[in-house]
Amino acid sequence: MPGTIRLATLHQRTVALQLKLAGQPQTVIGRGVYERDPELGNFLRIDCPDDVGCDFVIQEASYSGDIQEGDGVRYDFLIRLD
Repeated sequence: MPGTIRLATLHQRTVALQLKLAGQPQTVIGRGVYERDPELGNFLRIDCPDDVGCDFVIQEASYSGDIQEGDGVRYDFLIRLD
């Protein structure tokens, strides 16, 4: 599809995730690392700061959401998971 941003494009870029945690909207910002695993296939791991307490993994084969360009200041790309 024209204009579609692939997960691989987010490698070593700053990624914001918008999601709901405990029913509340949250934005988490981390660094994207695009990898390949024999069991998972291609995936994007979003390494978050220590104070977040976790990282996020998005498996390419099962992700069909939209990736948007970021605000150019705080993050390069935005993924909405809510």
